[in-house]
Amino acid sequence: MPTIECEKLSLPKLDEEIKNIAEPKEVSAFFHLYEDFLESPHGEENCNVTQWTGFTVNDQTFSLAAPMDTVNPIHSDPVTQRLILAAQVSNGKVNKDDSAISGEGLKVQMLNGKEINLVKKDGKLMANDMEVNDVISSGNATIFVLEYFLFVSSSDICDGIGRIHKREGVVHTPWGSHPYVEDNSPTGQSD
Repeated sequence: MPTIECEKLSLPKLDEEIKNIAEPKEVSAFFHLYEDFLESPHGEENCNVTQWTGFTVNDQTFSLAAPMDTVNPIHSDPVTQRLILAAQVSNGKVNKDDSAISGEGLKVQMLNGKEINLVKKDGKLMANDMEVNDVISSGNATIFVLEYFLFVSSSDICDGIGRIHKREGVVHTPWGSHPYVEDNSPTGQSD
C-alpha cells in the first residue's frame, strides 16, 4: 500500500481547558481532529507555543463537510487533516475585545500563511466577511466559531477521497467497492 506524502505540521500545545469549555457547546470535532493529527507521524506539538487561536465550525457543520457513503478524508487522509488544521489554527491568542477589531480590523495569520481579518461591522464580529457565531475563550486559547470553513473547499475534501482510494487501491461508493484504476488519458476519460 503506498504511503501518503504529507509535510509535518507543528501545532500549538493543546489547551485542555478550552477543549472542556468547547465540547458542551458542540465544538468537539475540531479537537478530535487536532488530537488525532498530533498522534500521527504528520503532526507534532510545539510545547513552546502555549497560546493560540482557532477559527472553526460547530460539530454539525463539521459532519456536513464529511462525505457520505464513501471514505472520510477528514479522519483518514493526513493531507486533508493538515490542510484543515493549518487553515484553522494560529499561534498566539487573540482577545475578542482587542481594540484593533473595532477599528480597521485585526489580521490573524494562520499556520498555512493565509490571513483572517477580524473586524466589527454594524455591531457584529466578522472573520473575512463571515459572521462569527460564537467565541469560546480560556486562559491560553480563543476559538471563533464560524458558519463555514475558511480556506477549505469541497474540492479539497474530494481530493482527499481520491488520495485514500489511490492509497487503498479501492474505490468505495454507495453501490459497492471496486479496484482503483488511475486514469492518465489527456481528457480524463478512457477510450
